[in-house]
This record gives sequence, structure tokens and C-alpha cells, in this order.
Amino acid sequence: MRAETAQPLLVVDAGNLLFQTALRGAGEDDKTTALIIAHGIVRAYQGMAYDAVAISANDLSAGAAFFQQSADQSFPWVAANVSDQNGRAVVPAHSIKKIAGLTIGIIGLTGGTGNDVAGFIIDDWRTALKTEITLLEKRCDILLVLSTLTPAENNEIQQNYKQLDIVVSADNKGANIQPQVFQNSLLVQSGSRGKYIGRLDITRHGPGNWYTAPSPSPAERPARLTAIDRQLGQLEKEQRETNRDFSQKIARLQSYRQRLSEQIGQYKPEDSASTIAPSKRFQYATLAVKPTSSRADTQTIVQDIKKSIAALNRYRHAGIQADDPALLYALQKNEIVGGSACLPCHAKQTEFWKTTKHADAFSTLAEQGQTFNLQCLPCHVTAGRVMASSVDSELLFLLSLDTDRQTIGCEVCHGPGNNHLLSPETTAPLRLPPEEICRQCHTPDRDGTFSYPGKLAAIACPAS
Repeated sequence: MRAETAQPLLVVDAGNLLFQTALRGAGEDDKTTALIIAHGIVRAYQGMAYDAVAISANDLSAGAAFFQQSADQSFPWVAANVSDQNGRAVVPAHSIKKIAGLTIGIIGLTGGTGNDVAGFIIDDWRTALKTEITLLEKRCDILLVLSTLTPAENNEIQQNYKQLDIVVSADNKGANIQPQVFQNSLLVQSGSRGKYIGRLDITRHGPGNWYTAPSPSPAERPARLTAIDRQLGQLEKEQRETNRDFSQKIARLQSYRQRLSEQIGQYKPEDSASTIAPSKRFQYATLAVKPTSSRADTQTIVQDIKKSIAALNRYRHAGIQADDPALLYALQKNEIVGGSACLPCHAKQTEFWKTTKHADAFSTLAEQGQTFNLQCLPCHVTAGRVMASSVDSELLFLLSLDTDRQTIGCEVCHGPGNNHLLSPETTAPLRLPPEEICRQCHTPDRDGTFSYPGKLAAIACPAS
């Protein structure tokens, strides 16, 4: 969030930060993997100087020791309605920050009730919120809530607690939410899993309702026009080079460019000078996070996480017997023969397959040091019955795959090949992969532009 200056001044996260630790009922080794990642996330957030981070019920599965350790390291957790079994607060209920002449009170609210997570009690948020408002409303110019409550509960906050100015929500099933104004409060949310950052610029002249500032402002419009031209150029170039279809996105940008050009042409300086400034004004944008070269300290954290997970999984895998019936069943050892067995009869198809991205799927993991990452492996190998949704104890079997199956091979799309190999005239493989097979890995999170007909045409093997 920004307030009356050109630089971001307050950095917050509404929760569901450690979603990978939501492993209730999972084995200790599974939880260890999640905790390695959780500790890395906390280190990275500290490096990015976050001012306040709320806690979700999912996050609480990290355990009391995790929160005690991170709190001892001055991590800025806030949770007004979470206590331990003895009724003691786990982390501070609120935080107070002084920003650009404003005093901002930040309250954390955790969704759920009762003993939702072992070792913790999630108290009634309404009681906790009333207490925090009483403590903070006379001390603070702005009251901000970081919420992992349900959408209905967030709406209740806006309707019944008029002292609150801003609610930042973290519904892990939700996406980007443009500001929703109700009376004096403003509700915002950026998409989950770190793909977007929400940027809120505010100007406060006093209490009262929120008003939308022109977006972009007249002064920002020429720069925004230049940015759109650059983005259009990049999309058109990528479309030519990759054959991906960005026509709808390009059309939307061109339409927006036209409107912006008209605004620039019609703007008169005296228009803004005659406008009376509202009491509270905001401008909001969700910014897509694009991969960039990491800062040295962040890269070190990422590498430490990868090394720790690889060491743990090597250790765990060493205890698995090659003839374990559960492994043989999960990997379909007696059914899947591997791509090299297809080559003698399907040389033309094999040569074509080598030109597709499926052929390089495992090598992309190797290049990034992720070949022991059990969350990634199912979509980069010929995994048999193991899927991305499998528990870690099953995902661990993927480390037993031989080189021939360390790729997205023929049998991922066409089914196990052993019966076809034994009786090629009477047992035919699947000709086309069902769409649900593709969508196990081409999920909206990983491949937002996935089109089954389009992708199928791109990987279709040549006829014999």
C-alpha cells in the first residue's frame, strides 16, 4: 500500500502464506518437506521487509514451534484471534506503523473456529475484532484488517464495522479482486501463490467514504501508453515465434490503448484543478509477477531450500526396496515399457516426439536443480499411477524411475504399452489422450492459456 508518496511504504500479506504446510494427517517426513519450504518463505519475506503478515488456518499446520521460532526472529506475524491450548496469544494481535504522517493500525484475523488445528484455538473473530477496534481507533488514522475469513465474513466486516478503512483478504480459492467499496471500507485481494502483487495508492484528507482516483492519473497516462506499446510488441513477437494465440489479449490491450489515447487528447489541466479532493481517495492495480533474475540473497534462499529437500528425499528414498509391491503398483512396472521399446516400430513418431517440449520435460527440472522436488516430478516424467495430487510417500516412488521414464514419454498420452508390445495386432494403444490426462498438469495455475484442441494439434505424431 502507498500513501501520498511515490514509493511503496507499507508491505503486507493477508495470509495463506504457508499453504504447503496444510498437511494434517500426513507423515512426519511430508511435514518436514513443507517446513523446509516454510522456513525459506519466512527468510525471503524478511529480506523483502514485510511490515505485517496474517496467519491462516492452513499456516497453523506448521506448528507452535515454527511460529515461536519465526516470532523470535522478529517476523511480523499478526493474529488477533489465535491462541494456544492455554489461551495465550501465539503472535501479536496487531501492529502499528507510522507512514507519511499517518498512523496505521494493522489487525490480523484468522478464519476457522475452535480446535481446527492441533495445538491452537481459533477464537471468535468478531469478539477479537471489537477488542482491537476499541484499542486502536483513537490511536490510528487508518485501521487495516488482514483477513483469511470467508467472503461472506469479509462482507460482514464491511457492513458492521464502520471504523475500519481497508480489508485485505486472502481467500485461497479466490483470484484478483478489484476494490469493493461499502460505506467507509475498502476490500481488496490479489491472486494467490505469489503470481500477483496488489498495489494500493491512497490519499487521505480526513475520515469518510472512499473515492476512486483517475486510473491512470493524467500525469501517468503518457508513460502508461508507452508501456502498452512495449507490451503489445512483446506479445506480437512471442505469438510469431511460438505460435501461441494471444489475439484476445492483444485486442484488449489495443482497445485500452485507444481509450487512453482519447483521454490524453481530451485532457485539460483546468479539469483537475477545479475538482474538489475527496476525503479518502484510492487507486488500485494488480501487477503480474514476471520471472526475473533473483537478488543474490533470495537466490541463496531458493538454493538452500532445493538442497535441503534433495538431501531429505535422497535419505527417504534410500529406504525403499525396488521390489516393494506398493512401488511396483504405483509405477505400473509390469505395464509401462518405456519409450525405447516403441522406437523399433515407430521411428518416425519417435523422431517427431524429440522435437516437442514433452521430450525435454525432465531436463528442464535438472537445469533448475529440481529433480528431487516431489511437487514437480509427476508432470515431468512417465509417472504411472502417481499424480501431482498423490501424497509424498507415493511421490517418493518417482525417484526410482529409470532414465527411459525420466521424460513425458509415449505412454503418458497413449497408455501403458506392454500389452501392445506383446500383441501389436490385437491390442492397440490409445490413439488420442483424453483431455483430463492433459489437464492433470496443464492446470489454470500452470498454463492459463491451455487449449486442448490447440495443444493436441501441436504434439500430434505423424501417421505411420
